Amino acid sequence: MNLFFKNSQNKVLAILGVLILVFNLWLLPLGTEGKIPLDLKFGYDTKEAFEVLEELGATILPKYRFGLLVTDMIYPFVYGGFLSLLLLRVWGKRWILMFPVLVMLLDIDENLSILTLVDTFPQLSDSDVERASLLTSAKWVMVGVTFSILIAGSIKGRFRK
Repeated sequence: MNLFFKNSQNKVLAILGVLILVFNLWLLPLGTEGKIPLDLKFGYDTKEAFEVLEELGATILPKYRFGLLVTDMIYPFVYGGFLSLLLLRVWGKRWILMFPVLVMLLDIDENLSILTLVDTFPQLSDSDVERASLLTSAKWVMVGVTFSILIAGSIKGRFRK
């Protein structure tokens, strides 16, 4: 990898890393005012989804909805870019990008599914909740797989040198 590309990549990684911190420490919590949203759980049933949305209440639910539509639709591209650059650096293979891209797609679909729940609350459909919960679980499984691949590549790289 030439020096210019590597330095540019370092700058982009640093910027994306700072953005991840901004999203996690400031922007994303704004939409829930410290309450645990559905997308941070591993899974949920209709009763739990109802309880979470009810706890958010009439004042926080519109902020959560806005966050799902705006902030949480941008965030997957930020962490997806960060993970993609790290995976490319560690593995050097373009096919490895399918993992962060899959996480991003699952996250966006999950956000749209949770948005459906917010928009239909308090009349939650079991099938809508099952779909949202399945996407949430799949997202977290793929996050785990992606980080495992990143860690494995880092370990492999340390022993290769």
